[in-house]
Amino acid sequence: MAQISESTPANHSPSSSCPTWALHTFDLSAATFTSLAQPRVGTDDAARWLLNQARRTWEEDRATDLPLMDVAEQWMRHHLPVLDHVGIVHGDYRSGNFLYDESTLEITAWLDWERGHLGDRHRDLAWTTQSTFGHFDELDRYLVCGLIPEGDFYRRYEQATGLPVDPDKITFYKILNAYQIVVSTLASAHRVAKLGKSHQDVVLCRVKGMAAVAADELNTLLSEVL
Repeated sequence: MAQISESTPANHSPSSSCPTWALHTFDLSAATFTSLAQPRVGTDDAARWLLNQARRTWEEDRATDLPLMDVAEQWMRHHLPVLDHVGIVHGDYRSGNFLYDESTLEITAWLDWERGHLGDRHRDLAWTTQSTFGHFDELDRYLVCGLIPEGDFYRRYEQATGLPVDPDKITFYKILNAYQIVVSTLASAHRVAKLGKSHQDVVLCRVKGMAAVAADELNTLLSEVL
C-alpha cells in the first residue's frame, strides 16, 4: 500500500473513503443502540468502563502475575480522562482491518467490530497510532499504520471532524490499549487455548507469543509518564 504524503489529496487517502471521523461524528440521536451503554459527557465513564472491563478480564483469565499490570492500572485510575463527546468507537481501527480496492483507492468495508462501543474518539485514534501497528520511514518518522506521519494524521482528523485531539487523552488511551493487548495475549489467549473448546486453539497459542512485545510497549509508555 502506498504511503500517504503531505501532498496527497484528502479524497485520495485510503482512510477518506470510509473514515473513522464518520463514526466519531455520527448523530447518535438518529439511531437506537439497544445493547451498547452510552457514557455521559463530562464524566470519566468511557475510560473507567474500559479499564474495569480489562482489569476484570485480566483477573479472571491470567495464569501468572505481572506487576507491570498493577502499576499501569494504578496510573490509569488516577488519570481517567473526562469525556467531551460521545461517538461510535470501532475498537480495532487500523490498516489490517479493512478491505481495499487499489484501482479506485476506495475502502470497501471495515472488519472486526468485536471491540466496538460508544465512547471516546481518542480510544480509536490511540489504537490506530499504536506503535506495533506502524513503522518508521527512512527519515526516522513514525508512520501510522505505515501510511502517514502521526502529526499529519491528527491534523487531518481535526480538519475533517472539527473535533480536537487531546495529547493527554491520546497518552492515556495508548497506555490502556497496551494494557488491553497484554490482557488479550497473555491472559485470554492462554485461557481459551487451555480450555480447548475453540477451533482457534493453535492460533491463540501463537498469539500468546506477542505478549512480550505488548508488555514492552506498555512499559515504555509508562516510563514516559511516571
